[in-house]
Amino acid sequence: DRARYTARVCDIWAGLDHEALDTAWLAMGSAEGLMSLLEETQDRFVSQMQLDAGIALNEALRENLFMLLVSIMNQIPILIVGKPGCSKSLAMDVLKNNLKGAVSPNPFFKAMPAVEVFAYQCSPLSTPEAIQGAFASARGYQVGDDKTIICVLLDEVGLAEESPHLPLKVLHRELEHLGGLACVGISNWALDAAKMSRCVTLYRPPPRVEDLCATAMGMVRNPNLQAYLRSLAHAFFRVYHQQRRTDFWGMREFYSTVRVISAELEQRRRQGREAVLEPGILMKTVLRNFGGRPEEELRQVIELFFDAVGMGLAATPRLPVRELISQNLEEPNARHLMLLTVNNAALRLLFESGIVDHRRAEVLFGGTYPNDVSDVSVAMNLHRIKGFMQQPISLVMVHCDSLYESLYDLLNQHYMEHAGQRYVRIAHGSASRQYPIHRLFRVVVVVEQHDAYYRLAPPLLNRFEKQVFLRKALMTPADEALLGRVRRFWGAVVDCIDSANPEAARRRAIAGFHAELLSSLVFTLERGGGAAAYSSPEARLEALDGEARRALTWTLTTEAVCIIASKLSSEEQEQRFGFDLVKEYFEGQQHSDLPALLKALMDGAPGAAGADKSLWNDAAGAQVFGLTYSPIQSQLGPGLERDTGARMREVALHELSSSADIEKIVGDFYGG
Repeated sequence: DRARYTARVCDIWAGLDHEALDTAWLAMGSAEGLMSLLEETQDRFVSQMQLDAGIALNEALRENLFMLLVSIMNQIPILIVGKPGCSKSLAMDVLKNNLKGAVSPNPFFKAMPAVEVFAYQCSPLSTPEAIQGAFASARGYQVGDDKTIICVLLDEVGLAEESPHLPLKVLHRELEHLGGLACVGISNWALDAAKMSRCVTLYRPPPRVEDLCATAMGMVRNPNLQAYLRSLAHAFFRVYHQQRRTDFWGMREFYSTVRVISAELEQRRRQGREAVLEPGILMKTVLRNFGGRPEEELRQVIELFFDAVGMGLAATPRLPVRELISQNLEEPNARHLMLLTVNNAALRLLFESGIVDHRRAEVLFGGTYPNDVSDVSVAMNLHRIKGFMQQPISLVMVHCDSLYESLYDLLNQHYMEHAGQRYVRIAHGSASRQYPIHRLFRVVVVVEQHDAYYRLAPPLLNRFEKQVFLRKALMTPADEALLGRVRRFWGAVVDCIDSANPEAARRRAIAGFHAELLSSLVFTLERGGGAAAYSSPEARLEALDGEARRALTWTLTTEAVCIIASKLSSEEQEQRFGFDLVKEYFEGQQHSDLPALLKALMDGAPGAAGADKSLWNDAAGAQVFGLTYSPIQSQLGPGLERDTGARMREVALHELSSSADIEKIVGDFYGG
């Protein structure tokens, strides 16, 4: 599209009367000549800017810088649109660091006005009043001279389109009456035509292989690695365009791949070893930067990189997910981490496996209650994060969707340093400030696998190293053996209920069944019993298999058990399941109703579910989750308290307005 547009401009230019227009000095006889002229002009300005180490002045950054410079100096509103990782935010940071008026680091810019940026972090929670407030704050700062230009930066402005408050409707008026302000919008996708027609729009197309190579060449100095850069660029180009979810992996994955390999080779050089790219280094780098997808897709990515580089894959071992997570958390300069899981299993696995220590970690739970996403709640949680950032700890964030937009600079590792202290910008609406951050502070975001694949925005996904972290990642051979037995039993139950439609049969058999349920059961049983209690591993396996079958039987719905009873006799059940399933369900278990379940759990009666309290209780307390097919209309607390003799507190979650209400109720109950 750019080539056709450039050719069209040249055709029109050739038909003009340049003598009358006094434009004969501007040579635009061909598209190639026009592009060469533009690049030469851009280089004259951009080459004067100071860039931090490791930043490559590629075509995207050069064009972004030039367009921002021209637009801001002339107070022309500009919108930069491009995929995550195409140097949009970086260009704005570079410009701010170089345009400081008389104290600019380069004499070339000393004669230009300083640029003061008022940044507004857009989000799905943005309101019209907040955006108007950002412009009002900028106008209030105008000093009335020509030595400073005030610029309003609308960061991730595309996210504001998702707000139910329609905040961008105020942009029409603001862009037409800037009153001496400059305005920059940054977005990952195009806005509607009514807004884009009111400003200059710079669209960054996806990079070509040549762009990737040029960027990588500017990032590394190791000659041994430079020989592989074109192959790595070709591999990433194919991965990027063949991935099943568009932009799940983006440019930051490529940049991180080059940086990680470069750092590995530099470390080998310092150790006196040959600094060459070996299969083990490539395997680790690909697993770290292209995780988060199903096994089949990850395997294809690995094969693409190894084929492109010309290395053998067969003899190269793969690191387990646990090791990849540990490596990430131990490296101060690694990207922050996102764990894709099911039913928040990764949160518990992080601590159970010892990857994260309770003493060096904090867990922050968000919520979906109305007040959890209010400005007050977001501000309170951001205040807590500011305190956590100053410590060498890992912050584990769960259900914190309302906070991520304010933390984009943190998650993107856009740090600044002063006097040896690292700082990062935290933004909330029109307010943003730099806050100190410890060099060993790490963020771990736990998300549902389904949300990462279908709901979360690419700008958020691309900021993280991503790994799928499920219970199978920590399973031992003993776990696998038990899981195999449990799956065979479960398969027999499902087949008996409805062999023609196994997916529907699973849902009929256990309310809320999910793929990780069997693995969770195996983990609970394996970690709950002591190996010394059994005479041999075989005996232990038999005993745990029996407990697993019994636990699954107790969890079945009455409908499923009745279907089995109608199809199989007691002898046939013994033959197929190894025991009389119907008898166990109606006679062996002790929780045929809710009062009986609670009494069994508290008393631990022989043969009851509470006999082995490790099934439902640990150091954190009881963990029992009951599912019903219809809402419970009556008050259960008084009746249960009378039947069980236990102190009860009944809470209707849908009547609460925030997660803080739950914390207060639980705290008061146990504290009282």
